[in-house]
Amino acid sequence: MHALLRRRPDTTSDYTTSHLGRGSDYDDGFAEMPMRALMWELEQAVLRDLVTMTGARTVLDLACGTGRITELLVSTMPGSDIVGVDVADSMLAVARERVPSADFRQVDVRALSTVVDDGSVDLVSAFRFFPNADPALRHDAVDAIAAALRPGGYLLVNNHRNFWSSSYLGRRARSGVEAPGATNAEVVGPLLDLGFTPVARHSLGVLPQADDRAYGVSTTTASRIERFNARRLSSRHTAGTNTIWLLQRDPGRSR
Repeated sequence: MHALLRRRPDTTSDYTTSHLGRGSDYDDGFAEMPMRALMWELEQAVLRDLVTMTGARTVLDLACGTGRITELLVSTMPGSDIVGVDVADSMLAVARERVPSADFRQVDVRALSTVVDDGSVDLVSAFRFFPNADPALRHDAVDAIAAALRPGGYLLVNNHRNFWSSSYLGRRARSGVEAPGATNAEVVGPLLDLGFTPVARHSLGVLPQADDRAYGVSTTTASRIERFNARRLSSRHTAGTNTIWLLQRDPGRSR
């Protein structure tokens, strides 16, 4: 009960080093675990719609990992100049094999200016990044992204660990101690303060679930409910485990 009453998530540990040494094993769960595979399928449909809206020609995929999002960007935006950056060379090795047409760089988010000029990027994708990032890194990333984006440019972010979703409420109820996750305000609030405006939003994962199963219903039933939510309801709420935002930087704001 104590964990359920917590108003804020536990502070995230150092994210910069958490994926070092990871590689193809990182992607295994997206294919092998039923609910994680379903969420990835639904995410892809949303992401394709959102990135197409931007008309971006220069794209930066931040914390690109093994290149899952980079691959989607390349296939959805042919002819665009797409750069993926990550700190883990082991994950970039997988990305380079997966998406040979993209340009991948090993760099920390705090050093983005060594990869792209300020105000030169049309679209930044930072998927599965902000909820995992420790507070200091999150703060630095917001500043680095704002500097890289041109006025009027777009930012694609998500919170796949919604602290107040049914999945994370259930997780805290079962553990009795842990208070994992991130609030939507923690992810989007600093961006709104910098003059970013939400253009579109979709919230996926409305049922209580873990990567390997949904709770209380069969995987088949869960799939039907989650697909209906993705088609009809996802733009009307932020209750899902995974909410995706497309934000636009104020066209009149230089920094």
